[in-house]
Amino acid sequence: MSTRVFSQCRNERLLLVGPEWGTIESSLGHKRCILINTQSDDALRAKRRLAFPTILGLAAVVFALDQTTKYFVLQYIPAGTSWSLWPGLARLFQLTHITNSGAAFGSFSNLGQFFKLVAVIVILAIFFFYNRFPVEWIGVRVGLGLIVGGAMGNLLDRFVRPDAAVVDFIDIGFWPIFNIADSCIVIGVCLLAYYLWTQENQRQGEALQLKHEGEL
Repeated sequence: MSTRVFSQCRNERLLLVGPEWGTIESSLGHKRCILINTQSDDALRAKRRLAFPTILGLAAVVFALDQTTKYFVLQYIPAGTSWSLWPGLARLFQLTHITNSGAAFGSFSNLGQFFKLVAVIVILAIFFFYNRFPVEWIGVRVGLGLIVGGAMGNLLDRFVRPDAAVVDFIDIGFWPIFNIADSCIVIGVCLLAYYLWTQENQRQGEALQLKHEGEL
């Protein structure tokens, strides 16, 4: 169990909200407080050790799913045509085979070579620096795995297809046509953004609590 001592604590009692921190209790007088970590160092280290295989395993699943669906689209749906299991609902969902040399959802077309380089940088950066992320939180691990798997799926397309284009096929009518890799990248980014947002809210709450306690 971790224990850290903070001096010059103005309040005798303070509550920190978070997944691993308990309550700051004054045990040495109003000038010093002890912050007790309710999660053991061993548990945190174990979670961080599992981070890389979790990220890599999830990335492999996403990559396989993305490439498998693209294979079937290439084999059975001619380029520029659509197929729907329920023709009456084709305006809401159908499979439309197109290629896209831009970024996700058809944006920034004709920049395939540039996005090929961006994908390589993103993948290498995550693999080399993943341990600098708070990977003890499963949402971060899942987010990184989804981003890596999606980036790898689209990157392979850019290496093997003309004009560094990717295969898109999910057509929901009101949105640009996309693929499994695009979806996973967006979900992964949203998970990381959600973590950062919750952490910022937590820090603001702690600051307000400190201010409130200081005024008492």
